[in-house]
Amino acid sequence: MKEALTLPSPYWPGTTTDPDLRYAAYMMATWGPHIEQWREQQAVLFTQLVEAVRPLTNALRRRMPPSAGQTGGWPWSTSPGTGSWAT
Repeated sequence: MKEALTLPSPYWPGTTTDPDLRYAAYMMATWGPHIEQWREQQAVLFTQLVEAVRPLTNALRRRMPPSAGQTGGWPWSTSPGTGSWAT
């Protein structure tokens, strides 16, 4: 603990930040007033993408073996027409 206390705090101004944090700060400073509209546009485009690939998704899921839904990590059934993904 004594050694840790001798190190500079990562929260002091001027400390090194990672590239993701710098990018997020830059984007908020640049696009801050427009973020809400931009996010709404993203949501619309993402919904359109999901609908466009839905036939492919459903076809691939029909080809899954029954054991794929028994992995424990999947919250849906692999049976077509059931589970949260079938809506």
